[in-house]
Amino acid sequence: MLSFCDAPLQNAASAQPIREMSLDDLFARPEPHLRVIFAPLDEPTHETVAGLEQLFRHYSVPPGFVSERIQSVTHSFGTNKDSNNWHYSWFHFLYKNITVRRLEGHSPQIVNPVIPPGASIHHNQMDWSWIRAGFFLKWFPLSSSYPSNHTCMTLICFGASISLQQRFERLASNSTWRDAVHDPYNLFVIILDELFIQADGLVWSLSDVFRAIEETTLDRAHSRDYSDQLDFVGLHNVAKHIIYLKEGSDAILLTVENMLAHHKYLLEMVGPSGTKAMEATQFRPKYKQGLFHSVNLRLKGLEKRMQNIINLSFNLVTQQDSRVMQRDSDSMKTIAAVTLFFLPISTTATIFGSQFFSFDSTGGHIRVSTTFWLFWVISIPLTATVAILWYLYNGRSVRRLNSRR
Repeated sequence: MLSFCDAPLQNAASAQPIREMSLDDLFARPEPHLRVIFAPLDEPTHETVAGLEQLFRHYSVPPGFVSERIQSVTHSFGTNKDSNNWHYSWFHFLYKNITVRRLEGHSPQIVNPVIPPGASIHHNQMDWSWIRAGFFLKWFPLSSSYPSNHTCMTLICFGASISLQQRFERLASNSTWRDAVHDPYNLFVIILDELFIQADGLVWSLSDVFRAIEETTLDRAHSRDYSDQLDFVGLHNVAKHIIYLKEGSDAILLTVENMLAHHKYLLEMVGPSGTKAMEATQFRPKYKQGLFHSVNLRLKGLEKRMQNIINLSFNLVTQQDSRVMQRDSDSMKTIAAVTLFFLPISTTATIFGSQFFSFDSTGGHIRVSTTFWLFWVISIPLTATVAILWYLYNGRSVRRLNSRR
């Protein structure tokens, strides 16, 4: 089962609302001048592989469209024209999804609606879901002599959002249907506008989450135990979401750029009768391109703010580690001072406690062994050898450090 919406060219008011129907029943219906089909995501599964294969074969979907989804490409825009003068245009949309939970009295939090089987670890600010869609447009130019029993234009939306379906349903009785038949890229303009709304909403949601992290980080910057309160995993996940959203925005900008280039090519190829309508359409994708640029600029600003927070967090943790090292250094100084204080006493006790000295308890005399000179003969060269070895090793380490600089 799939959803579709038909619209005749002669009477837009008789356009039918979105209906559900099997593929066999859909193909048996008379084909109107414009048909929009809402199909499942063009990623074959056990439940959808047979229907997708039948749909691809009926509308001559090129293999490149299928391979793009299998490879999960970020950016794609393809065109083709067969020997019967049927035109094909398609593109895929892959964008990071951000599911934000907003509870009263709590900061916005990113949650993960997709928990794979066997996953037992939940990371803060983690979301594994993605927005995926594909759009395939097949049309026959009105200026050409196409058979009356063939549809003029068919748009297949794979994995389209509910809001996009509702949008096409609202436009079913609008003159936009006639504009689309004169220039099929008007349908792509509608899709781009819906994709912009989705992308812009996701970026604003992520901005709300980051704003809360930013304020919390600045408030905790005065704490002496800052590292114990910082969520490094959450910061990493938010930074990763920004990278993914930036990648998706760059990809859709490339898609719109290629779309404009191909539309310009079509504008040069059509006759004077279709030039006026297509020239009017040429400015609409450019406007959507500007909107996506605004999303990209907001992501760039968000990326710089995230980098500032990461640098601040790193510096604060470094300062805290420096304070810990300073305390350890003070402790070591105390131990060294105590050791230095008792070192002469320990040395004297060690020497007099050796076999070189003997004490006469009756006469109170101290007798020095005749071999006491061996103590100096052995200890002085040994001490000098240790000092020379340390000097050579320390000088080598200093030279190696200077060469690295």
